[in-house]
Amino acid sequence: MPTLETRIDVQKLSSGPPMEKFPFYTLGKKVWSICKEIKINAKKVEKENEEQMRLKEDPRVKNWPLIGSPVYLLVIIALYLFFVLVAGPKFMENRRPYNLKKIIAAYNIFQVVANSYAFYGILTSGWTDKIGLGCHPVRFEDDPDLKMFFVLRKKLNQVSFLHVYHHISTIGIGYLGSKYLPGGMVTFPIMPNTLVHVLMYTYYLLALQGPDMQKKLAKFKKYLTVIQMLQFVVLAVHASQALSPTCDVHMAASLLFMPNLVVFFYLFYKFYIKTYRNKEKKE
Repeated sequence: MPTLETRIDVQKLSSGPPMEKFPFYTLGKKVWSICKEIKINAKKVEKENEEQMRLKEDPRVKNWPLIGSPVYLLVIIALYLFFVLVAGPKFMENRRPYNLKKIIAAYNIFQVVANSYAFYGILTSGWTDKIGLGCHPVRFEDDPDLKMFFVLRKKLNQVSFLHVYHHISTIGIGYLGSKYLPGGMVTFPIMPNTLVHVLMYTYYLLALQGPDMQKKLAKFKKYLTVIQMLQFVVLAVHASQALSPTCDVHMAASLLFMPNLVVFFYLFYKFYIKTYRNKEKKE
């Protein structure tokens, strides 16, 4: 049983100064308040990061026939592979090669014009005044080669893994880019690529003029492959910017695109060694 003296001491403590006046209590309260604020902000940042990591669809292309659903694209790719690898070679097995010189000439002219137009269209859609070579975010808003010819001409050696992979991967990347990353720095690859295609199809068009013209063009042929490989290096360096934490572009732009560029560079380099280096050694 507490004594009278003990009860007096307790009364003195209970009637003493409030806890707020103790320095450690005030400091602890502030630390607790800061910790709560940090926890709240951490949750906000985590939620924002989740939003940024989630690929968003561009609502403007939601109802486009070849963009809205991947089914149509997969059917086209399946039909393409079936023709160039199975049906086409089987159809031409006991037939003479078709003379498609005029059709191919028209196709090459179309490619030169179409790629020139595409280059101009992309260039004037922000790259001359708003978008630089650095990181530029994607905004979902409006701003105020046919290998069938090889098969039909029985040039089956030209239906290589390089050509088939090039077309299928380009279609796939084009689909993903149009649906999820339709602007900003992601549009940069189109410009150097269309310029390379203008040079390439101009060469093909001139080569159709006959053996004499082909001899004159022969010394320039390997430089087209060199230009293509340089293009892949430039595109890889540019795309790597999206991996930076300070770049407001989904890193999927780099994670999808850069491995494809590495494969392209390897295939073109392999083609270059096989077609030109080995030929030079034999000569």
